[in-house]
Amino acid sequence: MQHPILMLTIRNEASFYEKYKNDNGDYQSSTTGYTTVNEYYAYPQHIRPRISQFGTKFIETVYKHYLPIINVIDMAVEDPSGDFQRLRSYIDARLCMGLKSFVSDVIKKGFNKEMVHEARETYKLNPRQCRRVYEILRLYYTNIYDKDDYHAYRLDVKRRLNAIYYKYKNDIKKMEKAKVDTEWLRARLPTPSQRMEQLHEEYEKEENAHRQIVEKLRD
Repeated sequence: MQHPILMLTIRNEASFYEKYKNDNGDYQSSTTGYTTVNEYYAYPQHIRPRISQFGTKFIETVYKHYLPIINVIDMAVEDPSGDFQRLRSYIDARLCMGLKSFVSDVIKKGFNKEMVHEARETYKLNPRQCRRVYEILRLYYTNIYDKDDYHAYRLDVKRRLNAIYYKYKNDIKKMEKAKVDTEWLRARLPTPSQRMEQLHEEYEKEENAHRQIVEKLRD
């Protein structure tokens, strides 16, 4: 069997074609895959491609198409499923392992703006995806059998998970200073014990997802 020659064409659509010889020895092409890429405007003169869901080779090929384009600011995925998000994160983490701001010694110091800048400039990753990649690679470099090392990782992720909760509380306080009735908002806040339980569940879910990608990176 001949190896397929993969080609990509994008005009908000992306297709893979397999080039093969027919019985007469002539080359023909047949479609082996298809996706869409929607290009969204990003102020002032940039675009944000949003890719539909598909496999590893498709993602890598779309990346190769958009990375050289100067006015592409970053890329996102349209309504990603859990499986697709893990696939994309695996690819992004594998790519970012070669960046200087994602090496072990730097990652252990915590998330920083240089990571966002380098990941966006090099691989068009948006800040949210960059943070996800950071957590995956920090787990990759963390010795989970070292109590202090593992504890530092867990605290770092939990701070990020708790950020929305604390922002919500601070917003309520600001509204109360402005004499706004916040009783109904406070009623939605979990108690400290409830929040601790929620945080534990959120963290376990995040780490389990990250572990799957770390294991694949080590294969």
